[in-house]
Formats: sequence, structure tokens, C-alpha cells
Amino acid sequence: MTDGRHLATVRSYDELIQALRRRSDELKVSRETLDSISGLNSGYCGKRLSSQPVKRLGRVSMAPLLMAMGCALILVEDPVQLAKIQKRLIRRKWWNGKAQGKPDTRHMIPTTRRRRRWTFPSGPEFAKLMNARRNLALSEDQRSASARHAVNCRWRHRHRQQGNRRCRSRVWARSKVTIAGQGFATA
Repeated sequence: MTDGRHLATVRSYDELIQALRRRSDELKVSRETLDSISGLNSGYCGKRLSSQPVKRLGRVSMAPLLMAMGCALILVEDPVQLAKIQKRLIRRKWWNGKAQGKPDTRHMIPTTRRRRRWTFPSGPEFAKLMNARRNLALSEDQRSASARHAVNCRWRHRHRQQGNRRCRSRVWARSKVTIAGQGFATA
């Protein structure tokens, strides 16, 4: 595999697309031919290999496209770049499963125990904490308006349960009202 000639040095996705575009031009093949050889949808290579790509090359389609162009990606160490970042590299505690006298874990059977899924915290303690945080962010007028709204909603709900009578504050706001006996009567 390393017997082939060097076509391009790629350090980013954009450079990879440019190199693939140059390779298809070098082969003098249309994008439609690349689509049919690689088994991809019609127009796929044209959208990915244009000068301003409409779509991006994905992990599923990369291998068929490389094979259709007779190319392969080879990962090579860049000594110049490695020298620049060598001081910032921090070694892992576990290297190949062996470090600090710990056993080699490569041959161990993985557990079948499932990882517990994170859930959003709930309950009265969490509600009190969030309410306190919200109150710190609101002004006194905003807190008063919020409390007034909650009281109105609570009483409106209670009146609906007691026979669908209207809440007094809503009736007074709409028309002149006098209290006569048990219920409401408009003047």
C-alpha cells in the first residue's frame, strides 16, 4: 500500500476536498462516473467535490469515493508539528492497560451492567433551590407580579371546581358588580 506515489499532504478537511478534486481532474473522470463506480447516488460527488461544496463528505461515503479514485489515506507522523506541541503533551496514567502496577485490562470480559442514565433533578428541595435562585435574579416588582399571578391562577382553578363560578377579580374588572346574597349580580 505504501508503494504508490504521494499525491497530497492533507492537514484539514478543506485540503482533503481539494486533493480529491485534483485527483479526479488528474484522472479526467466526470463526477457522474465517480458516482457510478463508487455506488453512490447520482450527483453525490458533484455536491461534495465542487469548488464550493454544498454538502460534506461523510464517514460512510468516504471509503467508496477513495476506492473509486484509486486512493487511500495514510496517517503519518509530522515531526515538525510534534516538536512544537511536545511540551504541552501530558501522559495518561494508563498506557496499554499497564501503569502503576495495575493489571492488563485488554483481555478482560466487558461487563453487561448498564450505565445509569442521568435524569433532571426534581423534588421539593430542588424546587426550593431554583425558586431562591430565580428570586435573586428578579426585582421586587417582578416578584410581586409573579406572586399575584400565582394567586389569581390558584383561586381561578378553585372557583372552576366549585361550580364554574367566575373569580371575583375578573368579574369586577369587567363590569360594576354588587354582592347580593350568596352569588354575584351585575348592576
